[in-house]
Amino acid sequence: MGQCKMVYREIRFILEEELTQVYVAIEAQGDCPLGIQGWHHRTFPATRSALDVLEAMKHGAEDPVLWPQEAPPAGGTEMVSLEAMRPLPRETPAETRARHRASWERLSPELRARAVRIFEEWCDSTNRAWIRESALANPLWWVESHLSAGMGFRNYLRDQGILDDQLPGTFYAVEGADPDDPETWPKNWDDYYVAVIEGAVGIYDGFVPVPGSCSVCGCDQQHACSSGTGEPCSWANAGRTLCSACAEALEVRSPEGDPGQG
Repeated sequence: MGQCKMVYREIRFILEEELTQVYVAIEAQGDCPLGIQGWHHRTFPATRSALDVLEAMKHGAEDPVLWPQEAPPAGGTEMVSLEAMRPLPRETPAETRARHRASWERLSPELRARAVRIFEEWCDSTNRAWIRESALANPLWWVESHLSAGMGFRNYLRDQGILDDQLPGTFYAVEGADPDDPETWPKNWDDYYVAVIEGAVGIYDGFVPVPGSCSVCGCDQQHACSSGTGEPCSWANAGRTLCSACAEALEVRSPEGDPGQG
């Protein structure tokens, strides 16, 4: 199967007294399997707000692709987009890398080792080298392949016996998740598989920082990243191995900072 990409074109909610009906229009692009293109529907209890459903979709706890196909009834529905409901948090590339690095660090050494061995069985050395190069150049390298190779690796981890319930929980607003009780937090490989891949190719452990190149996001003197304010990053330490955008994302500060465009 070739590359498959899916785009959410519309999201509609029907708010009833006891139920919340959710309809998602998915556009299938590329070589996608049958059953993806079109409207997908799921019914939730009224206690699940539209924002809760959107948050669950964002973090992978709800996947409309897996919902039954059913079009919304004509008339009487309210069309809502992700941005119209609420601007969901948008990470900078540095924040994304920091989040994945933190996910890697939450995994136990035993679980890391098992997952890395599975990754090395799943991905040959040539592709591992390409992934390392791509990940160092761009913390968002994985986005385009999430719905194809990314989900393939995620499912392979499960097939090899590392199920989601063996993972640490990650908090986001879904029914039953208490921010003060990690035992109630959802556990999903979607929150960890990128971290495993990046860890396996040496983006975190065993990576020797090179002066003049950020050890987190890979930016350098000629290719500064953005701090999220639109301004280019600067060096956050004297050794020029951590840029200000990543330092902010990791909540790291150095009194010996040597400012200079990253």
